[in-house]
Amino acid sequence: MHHIDYLFVPSCSATFHTLSCGECLGGECLKGGFRQMEKRDCRLSARYAEWSGWHAYEAQDQLYLGGLHTQANSNNRKLEDTWNPRQTEPFKMKFGCQTRVSGAFRGQLADGIMGMDKGRAALWRQWQKADPSKRKQAFSLCFSRPNTFPSDDGTSAGALSLGGTNPVLHQTPMVFATMPSPGSYRFRVNVRHVYMQEAGSEDIQRLGYSSVSDLHLGTTIIDSGTTDSLFGHSFGNYFNSMFEELAGKEYTTSIQSM
Repeated sequence: MHHIDYLFVPSCSATFHTLSCGECLGGECLKGGFRQMEKRDCRLSARYAEWSGWHAYEAQDQLYLGGLHTQANSNNRKLEDTWNPRQTEPFKMKFGCQTRVSGAFRGQLADGIMGMDKGRAALWRQWQKADPSKRKQAFSLCFSRPNTFPSDDGTSAGALSLGGTNPVLHQTPMVFATMPSPGSYRFRVNVRHVYMQEAGSEDIQRLGYSSVSDLHLGTTIIDSGTTDSLFGHSFGNYFNSMFEELAGKEYTTSIQSM
């Protein structure tokens, strides 16, 4: 197993704090603590469609965005950083310290997972609430495709902007979608059409299907923490047919030689 960074060592942080039951944000108070079986602390866990999962206890520490990765940030001195020359002040961030992982979490390069939903424990939400008078309730994810092969040291995948969006990164005007379930803690949309395009061609073809219910039941979640988009079984028939027409071979999830 190989991860980009070394494991986080709580004892090395003077501001690290394990949350007690009265401090839970995203976790649930359970007996059977991290170090003492009789201790009660905040516990988190998640399991995903591909059978990956993790268990964690909830903690809090000081977090800042940008800045150097080898030195602590300070409000009294300016740190030079080519990625983000304007430093941000540290804020208290509650998060989960994983104690057990399974599936893709064991071998993936990333050290963990940082979901960007609408829940109160989301990073962007905690960042905004730390200074609500100056920070907008908005964030942007701009994905990029690297020109190099993936590296064990990590590969640039894009940019995260908090408080808004960075138009410098845009190649086309932004398009917006109405959220059908504004009260949900997740970002949901109604997928009405799916289009496919043959590599090197400007011709875009719409997938043929009988009704929107062939695409999904209810709404579709926009999830920043996964590379998978899950559709209903009936959608597969339409997709497989179009894929074979454009690619000249059947679609498969098996390992292919290049």
